[in-house]
This record gives sequence, structure tokens and C-alpha cells, in this order.
Amino acid sequence: MRQNFFIALVFIFASPTLNQHVLTNIPFECKGRLDGFWRDLRYCDVFHACIAGEHKRSYGCPQFGEKFYFDEKAQICDFAFNKTGVCETNDYYTSITTVPALPGRQPGAKNFFIVDPNVSCNGQANGAYLSSQYCNIFHRCVSGSRIDFRCPRANNVPYDLWWNQQTRPCDWPCRVQCNNQLFGSSTSAQQVQRESLIFFNNDCRDYPPIFRTNKK
Repeated sequence: MRQNFFIALVFIFASPTLNQHVLTNIPFECKGRLDGFWRDLRYCDVFHACIAGEHKRSYGCPQFGEKFYFDEKAQICDFAFNKTGVCETNDYYTSITTVPALPGRQPGAKNFFIVDPNVSCNGQANGAYLSSQYCNIFHRCVSGSRIDFRCPRANNVPYDLWWNQQTRPCDWPCRVQCNNQLFGSSTSAQQVQRESLIFFNNDCRDYPPIFRTNKK
């Protein structure tokens, strides 16, 4: 019973994406639906948590510099870039916002520092993703220019997610092999991994990815 209660709490409070907007003014009918996250009937970026036929909470996908939609089949927020037919209404509740500032080249930033000066997008495909010397940073190549992203922080744990170059989401630290530094934190990678394992009762393998990029 205690384990089931824990899983239910994780399900409600750890949505498929981080830095999501919790929404309170969008009704949704969960009756007859299986437990899980369901995309809104109108808004491509809004999804709802249904448990035992009841509507528990609504979320909006984070709009980090470009459109994200909720992929109901994969149960994640994904880039809408270069995709067609992923959401018939093409209506988005949340406006696109500027990526949070951090050292590195950011959309619209005039003054910036360089993170990972040896990582270049020269010769990389448009939309390619590159790893960083920091566990919680990743880079995207757009038209030959490099944009740096910091993985978002969960709303129920005191640390950032980490970039997973193999599967290309920002993922739970206990599922990423990284012993590098953490950007913006003095906490060691080993300590964060230990805390992440404790949060998931020492086994986070079965928990779904939280935030995934668009695969090519």
C-alpha cells in the first residue's frame, strides 16, 4: 500500500516535463480514460493527469525558445519543429518564451559567455544535439550556430535533470553516466546521483523520461 501511494504521488507531482506550467482553468473529462497523461482536446501543449477516472491536475509544456507539444503516445513534451500532423488544432495555450539566461549563447542575447569553448557546430547537421562538460548542460546546433541549454529542475527535487546524450532527453541523474561538474552548483555529481536514487527508492529504471528533444 505504501509503495502504491508513493507511485501515485510521483505520478501526480512529477509530470512528463519539468518547469511545466500548472494550469487551473482548463476543464477536462477523465471519466473512462486510463490512468496517465492526456493531451487537451484544444491546446497542443496542454496535458492532464487522470487517475481512477478523476482529473487531478493540468500542465502546459514549457516553451523554451520554440514550440513544444505534448506527445500523448510517448507521454512526453517534444519539439514541434519540422513535424506535421502532430496536433490537428495547432493551437497553443502558452506563448514561446526566451530560454532562461545562463553563460553561453542564448536566443536574443547580445552579451554572453561561452560554455564549452571547444564544442563547435561547424559541420553539424541543423538541429543536432551535443553534450557538454557539465552534466546538466546540452547544446543545440541551429543554422551553424550553437545554442546552450540548461536542463530544467524538477519541482519536487532540489537539483537539475542531466543531459542524456544516448536517448537525448534531460533525464533523472540516476540514469545518466556522468561524473563531470554541475553547472551552477557546488554539489558533486556523485551526491546528486545518490539523492536521485533515494528519491526513487534506489531504482529509477522504470520511470519514464521527463523531457525529450526531437530525434532526427
